[in-house]
Amino acid sequence: MFRQPHIEDTWHNCENGDKKAASLSSKEEKKKFRQLKNKVLYQVLDQQELSDAFSEMRLLAVSANDSGELGRWIDRMETGQTLRTATHATKFFSCSAKGALSRCEQMMSKLKNSGTSKREMKHWTLGELQNRHFTKVCNYETEVTGEIEDAITVKRDLSRYVLDWESVERTRADGLEIVTTKEGVPNPFRLQSTKRVMQEINLERPEGNTNFGLTLTLCNTTEELCPNLHVKAIKEGSFCQGSMLEVGMRIYKVNGKSFSTFDEGAELMKSTDGQLSLTVEKPPSIGTVYTIQRKGKGEEQKMLCTVFIPDSDDLHCQSNYHVHTCSFIRCRYIQRALIDHKTRSMNDLSTIHSRWHIKNSPLYRVVYNNLVTLMKVDGLGDAALPAFLTPAPNPTECAHSSIADTGDTDEDSVEEISQKLVVPSTKVRRFNDANFIIKPILELAKEDAEVFRMVVPQLKQMYQNSLMIATSKSKKVQNAKNQLAASGASLPIMPDEIRKKRDKTDGPIQRSKRKSRKSV
Repeated sequence: MFRQPHIEDTWHNCENGDKKAASLSSKEEKKKFRQLKNKVLYQVLDQQELSDAFSEMRLLAVSANDSGELGRWIDRMETGQTLRTATHATKFFSCSAKGALSRCEQMMSKLKNSGTSKREMKHWTLGELQNRHFTKVCNYETEVTGEIEDAITVKRDLSRYVLDWESVERTRADGLEIVTTKEGVPNPFRLQSTKRVMQEINLERPEGNTNFGLTLTLCNTTEELCPNLHVKAIKEGSFCQGSMLEVGMRIYKVNGKSFSTFDEGAELMKSTDGQLSLTVEKPPSIGTVYTIQRKGKGEEQKMLCTVFIPDSDDLHCQSNYHVHTCSFIRCRYIQRALIDHKTRSMNDLSTIHSRWHIKNSPLYRVVYNNLVTLMKVDGLGDAALPAFLTPAPNPTECAHSSIADTGDTDEDSVEEISQKLVVPSTKVRRFNDANFIIKPILELAKEDAEVFRMVVPQLKQMYQNSLMIATSKSKKVQNAKNQLAASGASLPIMPDEIRKKRDKTDGPIQRSKRKSRKSV
């Protein structure tokens, strides 16, 4: 329905491969097969490297005197490589630590209680299954809401799930060493990159000029979207030099027409007089490419992986290590590269894929607005909100502080006018008037659990706001006090009677300190 291919479970394919390899005779053959199996399943390779790895695996299978199970496993992996190998499967996002699982795998795991309820599920009716699934979804939404609330409160940009996962990877980064470093090179993971941007370029070809001054090569591999012409060089003095066409771009269509061979594409370009329209893919981003491996010698010196750190601050880092390719978190190899990078570090939120940013969660805006509604106090507006709910103003919104400043007022609009409140002059009167309002609320909260759940957080926040306004001397609080005085609204403040009662509950040390201060 969503044009998302059902990618097979890489982890289970890997486990099945180990079982089939039991027929191999020697430990050396089993070890070699395991290395090749991990290579084809978990590493991003070019097509030739992938084919060579499968050929080596097949040679090992021929030497085994078994019923052919290992050979059939290799054939199955190779024929379905687009859904089973990291070279192809990592073009699609699938959030799983174990490999390319289907998108519903997590919810299915919850329904099965991690496999303990499989036998029970056989007896569920369709209606019961629907109800259980609906309950799991609601519980998941509750868990996510709590996580987002916690992240907003402490101003955390990533969930604890991601941070814990990356912390585990960080402990393993110290065991890696950088082998090579190349700066200012294109992204080697262009085919797996999410930044593939197509654009239209219009060229004005001089009349009678058939020499474009371009060096082109045809790219027609299985990884490409379709056959294209790769721009390798632009000759100096060519009319294409001053255009938007750049070296590294790939031409997919000429005047809206696609092609399958080099001659066909070149003829389409030459046969067009005047304005020429090209559909091109922008070149990959530029950055630093690291090759990193484990520390050690001999057999311990393995797991060589590639990492790309883009120069642009709005692009995330990439590697061909399977923890990153299946989840897009900053794996141990990326973290090791960021330790040595000149400008970017783990403190940069842009180094991790934006799908993990808390603010990009579909529930973020809902949770944020609910917190604002819960903690907002009439008459004070944003001035009464805690710091974690007062984002910095957008520069584009600072030019006009209100609609009235722009002159775009609506004569039929109704402005909300806060009710003017007369503040009693005596403490006893203020206490009684406030208590008259609060007491019925407390009675309702005592009788109804839902009312209690709604009221208590609001009362806690009102108390914190009141305490802040009563004791703080900051400029922000003074502005809030001024707004409070101008609007005529009021906040419930702890009266002296209650404060005196609280003082009586203090210990002997606190009472002796107050007496000593009074005597001085």
